[in-house]
Amino acid sequence: MTQNDNVIDLYVKLLRKIIGLIAKDSDDFDTDILEFLGVSSGQSYTFIIDSLYLLEDTQLAKHNFNEFGVSGPTKYQNFGEVYLRIYGLLNACYLQQQAIIEIKKNLRLPLDNNELKEIKECPIFDLRNTFAAHTVNRGYGEKKKSYILDRHGLLEGNLKGYSSNSEPGYDSKNAKITEEIQKWDFFLTKHLKDVSFFVSDKTKTNHYFDEVAPTYTEIFERIVKVQNKTTSYTDIWGENGFEINFV
Repeated sequence: MTQNDNVIDLYVKLLRKIIGLIAKDSDDFDTDILEFLGVSSGQSYTFIIDSLYLLEDTQLAKHNFNEFGVSGPTKYQNFGEVYLRIYGLLNACYLQQQAIIEIKKNLRLPLDNNELKEIKECPIFDLRNTFAAHTVNRGYGEKKKSYILDRHGLLEGNLKGYSSNSEPGYDSKNAKITEEIQKWDFFLTKHLKDVSFFVSDKTKTNHYFDEVAPTYTEIFERIVKVQNKTTSYTDIWGENGFEINFV
């Protein structure tokens, strides 16, 4: 598990815990959660919470890949499993892209064209579109082309393939899978930090959090220290990992 993988999990768990505390103690959750998050409708809240669930689920897929690699836990070399895992991994990252966009849009957090471009144009999504989504119809019109994914490259940890019908006639791609995941994790962590600051800061003035100690803003600050590598995960949370049992 990478440093940013840890931080993604921590930010998502922090957000879920904050929302969960209101759900636990509120007599009128629908009203209280909309007021707390500053959203105008239950539909917006649903987009946010469903996106957090999706981030949790897709992190599980990425953790499994980090632990067992593209071949999985089986001791047998099975290209069917290799393809299943790489297609799943790339689309898990794409689902995370969509989730963080929905969260920021529905919280009305700043997401200008440059930030949106940063999220959407992370190199792993070009690889996903090329090898796990539009492999036989990449591009449009006269620029449309198809690709072949090198299965043996996958076993070496590479997303490697080529197109023989592109303009001017040949195009190839070769990227280290783990490196591309790390690049995406960096950007996802950056935007989850924005969301977590926004939500944890709201706990300062909300009565549901009056008796909580340490405060959720303090927990946010601890996670930032992990993100900035000024301390380690175990230094902050201990050997048993991340726990919030304050209620």
